[in-house]
Amino acid sequence: MFRRSAWALCVLAVLLLTACARMPNGPEGMFLLSSEEQELAMGERDARTLLLNEKQSADALRAGRVRRVGQRLAAVAGRPEYVWEFHLLERNLVGSLCLPGGKVFVYAATMELAASDDELAAVMGHEIAHALLRHYGERMALIAVNYGMLGPSAREIFAPKSQPEEGGNLALQQSAAASVRYSPRRELEADELGMTLAAKAGFEPVAALVFWCKADAAAKAKGPTASNWMPLHPIDEARLTALAAKAGPIREASFPRMPQPR
Repeated sequence: MFRRSAWALCVLAVLLLTACARMPNGPEGMFLLSSEEQELAMGERDARTLLLNEKQSADALRAGRVRRVGQRLAAVAGRPEYVWEFHLLERNLVGSLCLPGGKVFVYAATMELAASDDELAAVMGHEIAHALLRHYGERMALIAVNYGMLGPSAREIFAPKSQPEEGGNLALQQSAAASVRYSPRRELEADELGMTLAAKAGFEPVAALVFWCKADAAAKAKGPTASNWMPLHPIDEARLTALAAKAGPIREASFPRMPQPR
């Protein structure tokens, strides 16, 4: 037992000493175990695995809406090298994610909450921002550390395979994600960049406040569309205050008021 604990502590120490990389031109203090190239490979792998395990929606109208809003956001994201994809998944849950490389997924019940394209741009922009800021890579690093303390299965986190698999790495990550959610700091960073992307794409950034309040209420109701997505994106007074404080200036910068006639 002592040897196992000592091994785990040694692994954790090595990871912490060697992997605290800082992201150029981005948030400081990021804990990364992977290069951006590795993260892009992870995103490609996990996107294929997700599509093996989830059925895409047959609702052409809503799927088209997801693609239309997503393409406008991608056009202002500043990552032309990304191979952008936008998928509407059939499962009746509230949730969305963007994998490194621009693979965006929206669950069906999200479309019920996002009554307008502005609100849909808010949630999609937020998830795209997580990917652009490499928050996904940081979360995977923290999951790897957690699993490294439990056993060698952590290696699977950063082991892209040439063929997608059912379950596999994605299931491992999903089972760990509930205990390794984004920090409040990372959520605020994604909020700000997400609203900025939405505004640059011509959407109303203040809609983020509307959407997140509705998503929070839906999660608390714990209805049939509830999922573990909102606990990973907690809404509290501090976050709502920060959203309101940032949404106004972002809106004014993107949609300046016309001078009033005298």
